Amino acid sequence: MKKKVCSVLLSLTLVVGLLAGCASSNADTTAADNTEAADEETAAEETEAADSEEEPAAAAGGEGIVIAATVPMTGEPVVSYATIQGLQLAADEINADGGILGNTVTIQWEDMGTTADVALNAVNKIIAEGNANVHVGINYSSSALAVEEAVEAAALPTITGGTSPLLADIDNPYVFRGRTGDAYMIDVAMTYIQNNLGVSEGGTIAMLYNNNDFGIGALTTLEEVCAAENITLVSEAYNVDDSDVTSQVLQLNNANPDVLIVWSSVNGFPVASRAIYEQGVECPVFAASSASMQSVIDTCDPWMNGWYSLADCCMDNPDEDIQAFVENYTAEYGTDTLNFAAAYAYSWAYLIKDAYERAGSTDTDAFIQALNETEGFKGLNGTYTKFGEIEMLNCASVGQIVDGTFVFDEVIDNNVN
Repeated sequence: MKKKVCSVLLSLTLVVGLLAGCASSNADTTAADNTEAADEETAAEETEAADSEEEPAAAAGGEGIVIAATVPMTGEPVVSYATIQGLQLAADEINADGGILGNTVTIQWEDMGTTADVALNAVNKIIAEGNANVHVGINYSSSALAVEEAVEAAALPTITGGTSPLLADIDNPYVFRGRTGDAYMIDVAMTYIQNNLGVSEGGTIAMLYNNNDFGIGALTTLEEVCAAENITLVSEAYNVDDSDVTSQVLQLNNANPDVLIVWSSVNGFPVASRAIYEQGVECPVFAASSASMQSVIDTCDPWMNGWYSLADCCMDNPDEDIQAFVENYTAEYGTDTLNFAAAYAYSWAYLIKDAYERAGSTDTDAFIQALNETEGFKGLNGTYTKFGEIEMLNCASVGQIVDGTFVFDEVIDNNVN
């Protein structure tokens, strides 16, 4: 029953939320780090549905390990449900196998909204309740920056999904990045573009990007890469809540680019893809990871057909671990929220388990040390190896949208030597 009720509510929410994104969404967030909008009534329905999720099965013995997630339920229900359910599926499996060092794993969540102040309130609530062992989520980079002092003061280990380069150099021993950062995503994109789409020295790349931390951070990295490769870069910005971007697309298309890169959050893709489709852009289009989500593809059909896209994880990758996850997730929750957010959240839970077990203790300092020593941990979204200040991943899947479906092509994993 829980799956059916949740699926019906979510299906209604996705139709309302994503179509509303064409006309009204907040431009000041950082994607999946992605997206913005959704009315209060819809948010209340989603909160009630998520709160109705069954508690995870208890493991024998132990006092319990609480993983607290902050998700943008009122702004990005697709990613929010996927994150919660991916964590819960992993917790159920872990508990059925004896828990973590004999401790039952429990998943809790708070709505972080779409702004930094709401996110900080959500994290402060988690801290005040005092029962969370690990905090995950906080996928908007601006929000991740806003809460990092709070989690450090509380000594709360945090795995963020924020991808902005602005996070890369924060000096905080409690923060780890559980997704590939944008600087590395651009490197993966350029590897594929140069190897498969024929862009080389002397070529031209156009970029249409969100005018926020997410888009500007990617643009900055791409400017550096193109300068080093002697590739001409032309770019135009737009806000996620813009109703028309025809003029920007015309400017970019007039440059006769070899490839057009679209770097947007979820709700920015309808207006961009429609303009690109209507203006008859003929060069290959390569998009940020949210374009790979089925809900986005459905909303933008047929405008994105033929596009290439990054993805944290691709559900039709034949990897046996990914296919086992797809089977188990679908059996429990259906396919409405089966996307890369579910996969990386599932991987985070097992990464947490791995670190605690290597530490041999639930002590926070020992856990932090174990996370810092992570090397070669295989998650669904790539190989986790700690490097830099907060980085753990340098990889992505790449695929193409064909007849309304994202089709896996390859994984580019730079953490595998």
